[in-house]
Amino acid sequence: MSRQGIGLFGGSFDPVHDAHLELARRAKSQLSLREVWFVPAWQPPHKSNYPLSPAADRLAMLELAIRGHRGLAICTIEIDQQEVVYSVQTVDALTHTHPGTRFYLLLGEDSLRELPRWREPRRLLQMAPPVVMPRSVDLRRSGAFGEAGRHMTAVMGSSIIWLTGSPLNLSSTDLRASLARGERPAGMNSEVIDYIEEHGLYREHILP
Repeated sequence: MSRQGIGLFGGSFDPVHDAHLELARRAKSQLSLREVWFVPAWQPPHKSNYPLSPAADRLAMLELAIRGHRGLAICTIEIDQQEVVYSVQTVDALTHTHPGTRFYLLLGEDSLRELPRWREPRRLLQMAPPVVMPRSVDLRRSGAFGEAGRHMTAVMGSSIIWLTGSPLNLSSTDLRASLARGERPAGMNSEVIDYIEEHGLYREHILP
């Protein structure tokens, strides 16, 4: 893999947690990427009616979480537009503003399952191959995701790049519920939790 490659990790990050950071670190290490860019969404297309925390708060939490992690950065291209942006639009724009850079699309297992329903998935994966970290079991070795992998290759023209290592099963939904109960859950940066408490986020549990 080229060291000029950049991983793109999109999402709401509401809130950011350790599994997000671990996916980014593993991708950077295993693919020899130059950087991984977190791309927080203003409003994810599949959550158009879903109440998110303010973009400014989600961005601030991301900044706290990645501070001190070399090679991890934030790209605000979607937040800056203040509207729903599709991944294919983001990758297309970055490809034009960063010619010669090889982009990779970082995904969790749950996002991979939804990928065929995204906008223009074939064109998206032609621009940025999918890099996936299993959530519950090592599907790459077990072959349990073989059908999805074959579908990705046959229909969308892209093979899955599987990250190795122990899967991490952290859920932003579960963390929000824990925070709403006034807990300080494991699996999150302590400075991020301090920010949440200081700004009164997640006092009411946000449903998925």
